[in-house]
Amino acid sequence: MVVGAGGEAKRWAMDRWVELAARLRGAGEVRLIAGPVERERFAASERAMFEAAGGEFVSERGGLGELADVIRHARGYVGCDTGPTHLAAQMGVATVALFGPTDAAVWGPVGARVRVIAPATRMGMEWLTVRIAEGAAIDTNRT
Repeated sequence: MVVGAGGEAKRWAMDRWVELAARLRGAGEVRLIAGPVERERFAASERAMFEAAGGEFVSERGGLGELADVIRHARGYVGCDTGPTHLAAQMGVATVALFGPTDAAVWGPVGARVRVIAPATRMGMEWLTVRIAEGAAIDTNRT
């Protein structure tokens, strides 16, 4: 799971990421990943939750290659409307894309194993519950 997003409105709350990771750990290994931008962007409370949940920062030095290697070896991927989510979809990894404020019909990732989770009308990410994301992740990983 890549927890960051370029725009603040696209970010899902850290406590929800941590809860989702805890719920999915029963089905196998779960990695919480964040990029170098999040290292600086996270509030102290977010960083503490992320690190307590075993979160890992991808290094600036490793960049996109390092992230692609992590995604390539994943059984499944969950992320918001971000470049890494599109990368996972294009790499053929079972992908759950979490949307809210952007139009998923226009900006959603494309791929054979992609499931986009979006509200009926665009809104902030607070609409998305952990239960919805968990169900999508479990269902997508079965295919």
